[in-house]
Amino acid sequence: MRKLRTVLATTATVAAATALPVGYATSAHAVPSHTQPDHGRVTTAGDGFDCPSGDVCLINDKFVIANKYFHYGTYKLSGKYGWWIVDNNQTGDAHVDLCYNSNGTNCFPGPAAGFYRWVDLTPVNSIRLRR
Repeated sequence: MRKLRTVLATTATVAAATALPVGYATSAHAVPSHTQPDHGRVTTAGDGFDCPSGDVCLINDKFVIANKYFHYGTYKLSGKYGWWIVDNNQTGDAHVDLCYNSNGTNCFPGPAAGFYRWVDLTPVNSIRLRR
């Protein structure tokens, strides 16, 4: 019985030691924490994405700005599927809404001015900038 416990304990220790490193990136390959797709997190803009001050930017999963919006109004979206970063670098009390309809209606709020967050743009058909 004692021999069986020793074998089981050794097996568990070896299994734990070999299983932990799998899937972990080394620091040389680690992605900066602000780029991890934490879909529920809202983060301060000025984040290194180079979205100009005053703009709202859509940033793809390669962290490249695909679209920039500056003027208030509604803009139709096309070809935007999956998770994107919506970076609201507007100033003051400006707002960005993400809308299910292409005419800027049936919307939900995007990140507040000065913040960004990951958003699934698959159901979104327009983006609206407003005061």
